[in-house]
Amino acid sequence: MLPVSTATVLLAGSLLAGAPPSASAQSIWEHVGSIQVGGRIDIQGEYLGTGQGSAFEQRQYTFDVLSSKGRLRVSLDLSNRDDCVQARLLDPRGNVVGSNTDYGFVCPFATPATGQVFNIEQSKVAAKAGRWTLDVRASDVQDLSFRARIVLEPPRALVRNSQLRPDLVPWLPWEFGFVAPGSSNPGTANDRDNTPGAETVSCHPTEETSDTKCLRFSAGVYNVGDGPMYVDFRNETAYQHVYLADQTPYNYADNEARGRFLETEAGTGEWHPYHEHRHISDFVLYELYSVQGQQLTKVGDGAKHGYCTFSQQIFDWGSTAQDPQYASYPSGEFCNDAMTLERGWGDIYRWQRPGQYVSYDSVAEQDGSMQAGKYLLRFTVDPDDHVVETNETNNMGYALIEVIDGGGPGEDNVVICEQGMGPDPWATDSQPRSDRFAWAKLLKDPNYTPATCS
Repeated sequence: MLPVSTATVLLAGSLLAGAPPSASAQSIWEHVGSIQVGGRIDIQGEYLGTGQGSAFEQRQYTFDVLSSKGRLRVSLDLSNRDDCVQARLLDPRGNVVGSNTDYGFVCPFATPATGQVFNIEQSKVAAKAGRWTLDVRASDVQDLSFRARIVLEPPRALVRNSQLRPDLVPWLPWEFGFVAPGSSNPGTANDRDNTPGAETVSCHPTEETSDTKCLRFSAGVYNVGDGPMYVDFRNETAYQHVYLADQTPYNYADNEARGRFLETEAGTGEWHPYHEHRHISDFVLYELYSVQGQQLTKVGDGAKHGYCTFSQQIFDWGSTAQDPQYASYPSGEFCNDAMTLERGWGDIYRWQRPGQYVSYDSVAEQDGSMQAGKYLLRFTVDPDDHVVETNETNNMGYALIEVIDGGGPGEDNVVICEQGMGPDPWATDSQPRSDRFAWAKLLKDPNYTPATCS
């Protein structure tokens, strides 16, 4: 169904890198339109890159809600998860609504600190007619693009007792490089604490000692199914809970409390010494292939196998079919007692996490750099089918890349030629995908064009 009311706003006055520091708040106010049930407002946002570490930016967007029916869903999309950003939603009386205490604030250096996410969302707010305000505040910003969306959605209609299975698909590999993190604790969740190390070192000492040449990258997992992937850890065993639909579609705590789920064994719950929490084991498979024409030759494997998932980014920014961000959040200690991934959300492990690489030892030059040419990184989620899903045939994705010789170790460049779903670009069922962060790059630089392969 098409939205009843939509509005699109492109804000001016972007703060570019290197701008003079400001001792006071810099604020922009904008009225972005009105919305009815079924409507949507898109705020295209802007780029904030003061590079000063002390500037404070405030953006206030007011909008008129024309109905007291349905639920408001207000979401903020971020290009980085290590800048400090807060999103508050104020009702017509000026009261802050929603869960702003813990997860309305993303900043790894604040107290209380939050999990690092690319999306902040308020999605359980009952509509009330009148003028609302979305208040966005950013501080200690180094390099951030953001955009927002406002949706007034009607109640969901669900079939009672239907099984709400997840469906896992790859968050396609990106951020390729050859430099290992310089941190003594690369398992930390704070990206700023995991800065690049020496340019000639691609494998971190905490990683497998048998590998000395590491092609590093970021990758993750999305859940595009009918319900959350909830995994309970008990005595080194992982158990999946497939929930049954009921009359509380925005919350699964009652399902967990009342046993309204089907339980199946889902492999091992292994302790990760550097992440300092449990992972579901054998959850991902990374494979590296050299490419000659359409011929693939396997030249390396990945070291990482386990994951603990956490809802960090909305799978489809154009859709609001996803569950609330923490609708199935465990009551116990996250990643030790249980883990979850909400329907319509994804989790990423960035390049500086332990094991986030594939070995290129077999295609290394004498100086340790990677042989120039084209390669394919194949990424399979749940390769042993431990997790019960709605679709077991869409767990594979790829990134076709080109390594360009730049000299010695750490100087080569990696260009992404194509990303897609399926085993490789030449499979009959392959589905190419566009750059997920292209919107952010265009806000930073309107003349941005992606690098191309030879």
